[in-house]
Amino acid sequence: MKISFIRTAVFISLAAFAASVVFAQERTEFAPLEQLALSVNISSEDTSPDDSSRQSLVNFVLAATIKNIADGDSVTLEGAHKARFKIRLSDMDTPEIEHTEFTPRGCKCKTIPFRPGQPGGKAATEALKNLVSVGDAVVAECYEIDWYGRMVCHIFKGRTNINLEMIKNGWGWLPRDEQLNAISAWIRDPASYDAEAFAKQKALGAWGLSGQASPRQWRTDCWNEGKCAGAEQ
Repeated sequence: MKISFIRTAVFISLAAFAASVVFAQERTEFAPLEQLALSVNISSEDTSPDDSSRQSLVNFVLAATIKNIADGDSVTLEGAHKARFKIRLSDMDTPEIEHTEFTPRGCKCKTIPFRPGQPGGKAATEALKNLVSVGDAVVAECYEIDWYGRMVCHIFKGRTNINLEMIKNGWGWLPRDEQLNAISAWIRDPASYDAEAFAKQKALGAWGLSGQASPRQWRTDCWNEGKCAGAEQ
């Protein structure tokens, strides 16, 4: 992947992001979107048809280093002038780790003072740490800002698509609408489908855990309903 970077700061003025950017700035102390001072030019000779399809959805690109790995699908990047950016890895949902800060949001599990970890949550985090480490130089190709103010991106270390590797290894479940049993529009890389099918067939990662539920189902059953049997200690 050949990328040329432009140092001059640019303002990303996509109307679709306006409300999300305001929300992100209110919720975090991380650098605002206008500090992204990069553009991308990727040579066709270095991309597959699937990757070209994904790249057509990219809105902004950030060259940075890994500052922190929070869990299997969330990292913090540090860019120029020590600006920090919270990143949510696209196309995947990993088993949840324990969260001690808890906002009920109408939850029925009032007696639970925190959100317990899902089986495989710690292993998923370690799997990501085996692919990237704090201090590693990466490139994030990003699509949007999510509800929590995080940039939703694919992360590359050299030519390695970190998101796709997590899915191939069985730790990144593709996001689904559980009621419709259909894969949602949050998947940008067509290669993610085959990667998940391979991991599921081979019972890799979380797919090999007995009685494993999707992260979304865990959030519903445990965090909202208080049904946390088998929670990770």
